Amino acid sequence: MDLQGKKISILMPAYNCEKFVERAILSILEQSYKNFELLIADDKSTDKTRELIDDFSDQRIIRFHNDKNEGYLKTCNKLFEQSTGDFISFQDADDYAHPERFEKLIEAFESNGDLMVAGSAVIRVSNDDEVLGELQFAQTTAEIRQALPKKFECIGSALIVKREVTERFGLYHEFFDRIGSEDLYWFGVVASVYQVKNLSDPLYYYRDNPNSVSRMIKGNVRKIMSKDFAVEGVKYFLKKRKVLFDDKYRSRSLELFLLGKGLCWQKEYRKGTAKIILSIFLNPFYPNSRVSTLKLYLPKLFKN
Repeated sequence: MDLQGKKISILMPAYNCEKFVERAILSILEQSYKNFELLIADDKSTDKTRELIDDFSDQRIIRFHNDKNEGYLKTCNKLFEQSTGDFISFQDADDYAHPERFEKLIEAFESNGDLMVAGSAVIRVSNDDEVLGELQFAQTTAEIRQALPKKFECIGSALIVKREVTERFGLYHEFFDRIGSEDLYWFGVVASVYQVKNLSDPLYYYRDNPNSVSRMIKGNVRKIMSKDFAVEGVKYFLKKRKVLFDDKYRSRSLELFLLGKGLCWQKEYRKGTAKIILSIFLNPFYPNSRVSTLKLYLPKLFKN
């Protein structure tokens, strides 16, 4: 199967990353695979990120800057809606890509006509470009599915996906807006339905940045519990083949439970226990894990 003529749409939201954004863009422009469009949106940065983006004149760069800060998820979804490629991929504005990243990923699709999503191993780098290590992921569909729903064998920004997958599932669910793990939930759902694969080649350089948005939790319990939301969402999809977060009744009950659990982890036992109890009352037909969690933290409530 010859896919070399297929177009890739690469989505790059950018926010306050003036130190890294030029390298991120150059790593795409210097790809050995040439048929792509790079859709970029500055998300109302307060530094020079937008100026640095606008300094590039390559015609493959298409800009959709935000007039107000929308957050990563909404910005990414907006760029996706403007994309025209046969494949959709990503590049975080503080990361960068191996020059053969897309060529090798497209070759994976050429060798397997049923493949719908592909990723790769990842190199972790510091803010000063020091190599911190390598992340390898399960490579076959069977291995990736076996790890679900508790483990997600990918870095979301290192993925590439055929458009027909997004035509069925869209991109990121807005339940995860500004809390993170939207890519993990999306990948878990898609991997449970379609053929997926990870290459052992490290083709993506992931910035292990302690100041990144994903690390700036600052006590936000919903952010702290974001991966747990993804786990429960995928678990529900595997069982019901339905999207949990489209059911406001069930998702609200789950949200109260996980927020309560997170508050208890932060030793706010009174607030946390109240939310766990409320989640049980809201959905008494799914009490097992919630009751066991309540039994764990209820004694601590009385001690405090």
